[in-house]
Amino acid sequence: MLTYPIRFNRDPYRGSNPAKRRRSTERNELISLVERHVNDALSDEAPGLHPIMNYEIAAVIGRSLESVNNATVLSGWWGHNGGTIEKR
Repeated sequence: MLTYPIRFNRDPYRGSNPAKRRRSTERNELISLVERHVNDALSDEAPGLHPIMNYEIAAVIGRSLESVNNATVLSGWWGHNGGTIEKR
């Protein structure tokens, strides 16, 4: 379970392959969008457990569900359907 504010792991690729570098940059930008959306959505919520679904995130940020799933699952404590965040 993640705690508020959330922070996902980034893709650390810094090699010379331009295709891999582009994919890494795109993934990191998507992760930033997801983090910003989730943290903003929870900023006014009361302390407790808050489930967040990937399809809701995808709809709000305007990205495909598949891309949100791929970015969040690779980042740690998050499943294919979403995750639960604890706000203390």
